[in-house]
Amino acid sequence: MRIKSKDDYSKIAADYQKLENRAANAGVDTIIFACTDLAVISNEDRKIAVIDSSKELAVELIKEYSA
Repeated sequence: MRIKSKDDYSKIAADYQKLENRAANAGVDTIIFACTDLAVISNEDRKIAVIDSSKELAVELIKEYSA
């Protein structure tokens, strides 16, 4: 909701980083972004692999229809 309201992305990213740290400390190794809005959270210093579901869907659609 904060992303859609164009809240300060640096604050959103900082909050996300806290969640990612908690997940990493709990043993999580991969996060799936199931919401396209989360793609704006870009952090190259990730502790956890991130899968962007909308990107993966696009890749698979292209594979399916270009074969």
